Amino acid sequence: MHARMRILALTPVLAAALLAGGCNKNRGMDLASLEAENQELRDRNDLVEQALNDAESRNAQLSSENADLRDQLAQRVQTGSTGFEGSGASISARNTDIVVSVAGDVLFQSGSADLRADAKRTLSSIASTLNSRYSGHRIEIAGHTDSDPMRRTKKKWTDNENLSAQRALAVERYLTSQGVAANRMHISGFGPAMPKGSKKDSRRVEIIVLADG
Repeated sequence: MHARMRILALTPVLAAALLAGGCNKNRGMDLASLEAENQELRDRNDLVEQALNDAESRNAQLSSENADLRDQLAQRVQTGSTGFEGSGASISARNTDIVVSVAGDVLFQSGSADLRADAKRTLSSIASTLNSRYSGHRIEIAGHTDSDPMRRTKKKWTDNENLSAQRALAVERYLTSQGVAANRMHISGFGPAMPKGSKKDSRRVEIIVLADG
């Protein structure tokens, strides 16, 4: 009788001991899991830092290359060796791009998007240089107008943006007819949004040779 009571009395103690052992085991498993997770996070952080370092190095390299391109382009423009000299266009550098600007009055009659006969000679010369010296480059053709509102041709063009885009398209189509691949070119029409010093200078089409190819 007394022995049984002693056994019954010990049972809660054993249960508590067993429970404590189980808690310690679970605590050990939780700690191991946290350590593994922490190591995984450290590894990820190392990868992110390495990627950032690589990106910074690449950006520094690209900045250096762009600076070299700008210097080379500026030298070409200054020395008159872009290849577009003699075409009747104005040549300038814009960052790392070459801008070949043809006066709108040379290309078109007032309010028209039909190329003049003289314009075709200018554009043929430009097309020849694009094909011989810049065959690996993409080309943007940007139309620009002055700020005068549409009056006589408003029903035809609606606004200056439309006219500038149609003029850029006319230039693109002519360059295509001269062998410049259409998939190298894209057009844009800015209307009066990027004026020059005078209305006459503002009316222009820019053929931009993009340095990034």
